[in-house]
Amino acid sequence: MALIFTALSEAAAKVEYCSTGAIDKVPGCYDSLKLAAENDYRWVRNDCCKVVYSFPHHCLLPVMNRRHKDINFFKKISLIFTALSEAAAKVEYCSTGAIDKVPGCYDSLKLAAENDYRWVRNDCCKVVYSFPHHCLLPVMNRRHKDINFFKKICDNVYGPI
Repeated sequence: MALIFTALSEAAAKVEYCSTGAIDKVPGCYDSLKLAAENDYRWVRNDCCKVVYSFPHHCLLPVMNRRHKDINFFKKISLIFTALSEAAAKVEYCSTGAIDKVPGCYDSLKLAAENDYRWVRNDCCKVVYSFPHHCLLPVMNRRHKDINFFKKICDNVYGPI
């Protein structure tokens, strides 16, 4: 029994814990990593990912209630997040200038995004059709819809223009 205890004690002595100094310098980073350890990845940001990648080796990061996670767990999350952020940066957003020139058009498209098509008019559909094939139109609360979504609505309400 003493041999097992000695082996466990030696293994525990070799464990290296991550210094949280660099993580603490990025506002909200440590909290977002604690949440990520509980499978809530919504709050992880690019600046936090850069700090996580700055750890050169294996170490354990204290997360919650005496629990620790290997820094490589967070490096994997950071890798996925960075890839998704780069993909999102390549997305083309629709300019609302032409839509704003048609009275009530933008508001009717926002309502159409919520399945209320009553206010979409023919002149608004003409503007919708003038957009390139793939761009995202901001509708509500950081939500975006592909312009093709609105083109299909126009097809169903007025037929092809």
